[in-house]
Amino acid sequence: MNNKRVINSNTTFLKIIAIISMTLDHIGIIFFPNIIFFRIIGRMSFPLFAYCTASGCIFTKNIKKYILRLFVLGFISQPIYIWAFDLNLNDIIYSPNILFTLAYGAVVICFLQNKQYIYCLFLVIASLFVNLDYGVMGIGLIILFYVFREKRLFLLIVCGCYLASEFIGSLNIQIGNIYINAQGFSVLSIPIIAKEVAFKPRINKYFFYLYYPLHLLLLGIIWHIAN
Repeated sequence: MNNKRVINSNTTFLKIIAIISMTLDHIGIIFFPNIIFFRIIGRMSFPLFAYCTASGCIFTKNIKKYILRLFVLGFISQPIYIWAFDLNLNDIIYSPNILFTLAYGAVVICFLQNKQYIYCLFLVIASLFVNLDYGVMGIGLIILFYVFREKRLFLLIVCGCYLASEFIGSLNIQIGNIYINAQGFSVLSIPIIAKEVAFKPRINKYFFYLYYPLHLLLLGIIWHIAN
């Protein structure tokens, strides 16, 4: 039986922050690619979704159905994702959307829960070669959130350092005279995750599932009309 204690059980609030961050990121990518602000704010979305996925694996009544939902939604969203970002048709296979990363991470957690560590290791190594969004770093983050789900201090330190290390990756933005990797700003999500707030809005869980493809569809329609 899984230990169902986590440092922040208010995943509804975290998902709201995540979709706001993600939407701003996508608005920046599609309409304002040269405005750094959108990229910085957008970096918080994946860690928030990663934490919610790790928590979802703990609290779901059926983890296999939970994983299946993520994969199915990923497949449904993929053509919309390709169209919205004006990618090549080949990218429908070679550039999977973020839901596949979350689903892949959930599979790893499923094996962890069943103490099938060889399969976990295989999937982590395989993620080095599978073209997932955020790659092995993204899968590693989902695992860390699961492992440190009850340990606030360790989550702050380990996951914070893990995300902050991205600052020294591929230097893709300039702030003043300093070049850094924008992905490092994902560390801003850690204080949000570490502190549970009292505000707990009642929102149907399927809203968050549907939001991903629907917001991409809307942004894509606006972009294609404008161009």
